[in-house]
Amino acid sequence: MSTVPPLANFPNRRSAGRFAAIGRVLVVTFVGGAAAGGVSACVTGEDEPNLHVVATDPPEGAAHPATAALEVRFDAYLATVPLSSAAVRLTSGEVEIPVGLLGDPVARALVVRPLDELVPGLAYTLTVEPEGVRALDGRRLGAVFTLDFVATATGVRPPIEPPDFDADVRPLLERRCGCHGPPPAEWPPLEPAELAFTPSRADPHRVLLDPGAPMRSALILKILPGYPGVSGEGMPPGDALPESERRLLFDWVRSL
Repeated sequence: MSTVPPLANFPNRRSAGRFAAIGRVLVVTFVGGAAAGGVSACVTGEDEPNLHVVATDPPEGAAHPATAALEVRFDAYLATVPLSSAAVRLTSGEVEIPVGLLGDPVARALVVRPLDELVPGLAYTLTVEPEGVRALDGRRLGAVFTLDFVATATGVRPPIEPPDFDADVRPLLERRCGCHGPPPAEWPPLEPAELAFTPSRADPHRVLLDPGAPMRSALILKILPGYPGVSGEGMPPGDALPESERRLLFDWVRSL
């Protein structure tokens, strides 16, 4: 599985949310902000099913670049919750490495970025306590999750350019969203000027596009399959966009 470099660089992104230092953990709200109208997590009882990890980057026991973020993917969208300093830990032996935490709604993942560069050749363990993450439906991990990996040397990464609307985004929208356009089309043209701060017909309390805030933009919430609290059918009609195309649109809105 590939890492998510744009999210890994969240400390300098204006839309990354608020930072709060708690012990040795830097806690960050979900990139792009919470969805307007708020989807609150439910309180579940002991008989509710558990939240499950479905994939990790790196895989268990694998090598991982020392400067790259770690990614833990789940079977549900995550809620932002307060985290104790012991809830998510990165350690090597007795040494604890400070980390930054970021929720990635496109991948349904917790992204963990070491705030100190890891030492190539050393073994590390990422530990996530059950209280460390919570799904929007209230589920938590049923047990402590651990991920062991070995840090490897990495070269300098070139800066990542945000998606360009005309070169990257427009072709995707034209290919998959044919019901939008000027009258007599049913829905407004998928142009930034037409979408920005325009109320959604299906969700009047949301705007179609909130520049810099993907999770407050109906355009983005509609393309996240099964995202809770979103009115109407997902978009585009038919098959859902693959993750790479959802990522492209998410990063484009975040870069505005």
